[in-house]
Amino acid sequence: MTHQPDFDTLGEFLISARSLAEYRAIFALTDADPSARILDCPCGTASFTTEASELGATVIAADPIYAQPAERLRTLARTETDRGNIWATAYLDRYRWDFYGDPQQHRQMRRAAAARFGADLTTHRDRYVAARLPSLPFPDNSFDLVLSSHLLFTYADRLDRDWGS
Repeated sequence: MTHQPDFDTLGEFLISARSLAEYRAIFALTDADPSARILDCPCGTASFTTEASELGATVIAADPIYAQPAERLRTLARTETDRGNIWATAYLDRYRWDFYGDPQQHRQMRRAAAARFGADLTTHRDRYVAARLPSLPFPDNSFDLVLSSHLLFTYADRLDRDWGS
């Protein structure tokens, strides 16, 4: 099945830089969750891996973009954050702003997450594995918790049953 693209949606795919606070809001994570072995896939340029690791979790982030050099990923984190914010600002009515407050605060939160991602990528490259769904290079039962943000919901118009096979 082929989906017709919605031309007022955001590009092909947006690489997001989300924070631990956003993950807690999205997934209803509690203080107990960060003690687990966690896989975040696809992670994009989120700072969740950094922040949860600082709290004692063992986190692996998996995303096909991690095959790129670290400097390119740091640049991508910044440019994609700005691209996403420009789109969100243009389509204010499509968002609930109660978490972010307004587009400026949204941009600040995402830029901070992108910066933390970039710093962690430099010092802990082993946390970031180049891999893509649905076939991941991890043995069964490697993780206590697997997180996959909004990829399948946001891009349902572009990802059919055969995606990834």
